[in-house]
Amino acid sequence: MLKIIRIILSIMVVAIGIYGIITPNSNALPYEMFFLGIVIVLWSISELRQNRKKVGIIYILVSVLLFYDAIQNILFR
Repeated sequence: MLKIIRIILSIMVVAIGIYGIITPNSNALPYEMFFLGIVIVLWSISELRQNRKKVGIIYILVSVLLFYDAIQNILFR
C-alpha cells in the first residue's frame, strides 16, 4: 500500500514538474515541493522500517525543509 501511494505521488510530482517546464508559470512549484515532501516522508518510513536510521532521519530533515518552503510560498505569495 505504501509503495502504491509513493508511486502515485511520484507521478504527480513529475506531472507538475513537466507542467512547470512547459509553461513559464511557476504557481505550481509550491505544490510540487509539498508533494515531493510527502514522497520523501514515505521513503523515510520505508528506510526506518529497514533499520537504516541515518538515511531515514536525513530524509525526514529534507522533507521538513521542503514542507517549510512549500507552506511559506503558499501563504506568502
